[in-house]
Amino acid sequence: MQHKRQTQQGFTVVELMTVVVILGILVAIGSVNLIGAQVRAKEAATRTNMHQLQSAVAIYAVDYNGTYPARIEALNEDPVTNLNKMQNPFDRKTGLGAAYDNEDSAQKPAGLITLEITQEDDKPVYRIFGYTSKAQRIQQQERPFILSNA
Repeated sequence: MQHKRQTQQGFTVVELMTVVVILGILVAIGSVNLIGAQVRAKEAATRTNMHQLQSAVAIYAVDYNGTYPARIEALNEDPVTNLNKMQNPFDRKTGLGAAYDNEDSAQKPAGLITLEITQEDDKPVYRIFGYTSKAQRIQQQERPFILSNA
């Protein structure tokens, strides 16, 4: 009498555990890359805010015969250059102290952009800085990323 041999169906525990380990490794790699991409996107949005502030400073100078604002608050007094709706990309807060401030302010949270006005050779010079997720100045190719008229 011949016995029919049953074919085994399904996966062994070792095969299942191998798949689970491989999936875990892929998820770990993917999540690290995703977090890095989110930070890079927020820092890019901070750079966009820096350019927006630079435009506001230039418009202010045109409107006021080449004079730059002494403090960033002056931009909010002008309806054309008002920055109150500018949003910090890291915490989504808006307004002075959250999205933008003067460079001499004590706090420099992630995503903040700052304005510094100085006199150099009897000429007003502005510098705009942005701050990273680690509350350090934004760098580009290992050099400070600064928007300025100097």
